Amino acid sequence: MSIAGAVTAALPSLTPNLAIEIAPVRVILIAPGSVDMPLSAALLGDQLEKRRDQLRTTLPIGRVVGPSDSAHYCSDEPQRRSCQKFRAT
Repeated sequence: MSIAGAVTAALPSLTPNLAIEIAPVRVILIAPGSVDMPLSAALLGDQLEKRRDQLRTTLPIGRVVGPSDSAHYCSDEPQRRSCQKFRAT
């Protein structure tokens, strides 16, 4: 297993503990899954539209997730707790 894979798997468990340790600083873990970014186009090349169509039909929201979908979770709204779990896809 790669170090990146191990850290990715551990982050959901580490996030609530970190929130307790450094409270009142807000700790947010965003794990949106597949995000349509320029890197996606570079990696998928001519398969990009096929992948977008696949995501549109399989994701519950029925559309391709973009960077702005993840960004709104990082707002400064006071009602947000110091540790929350969100699933963007």
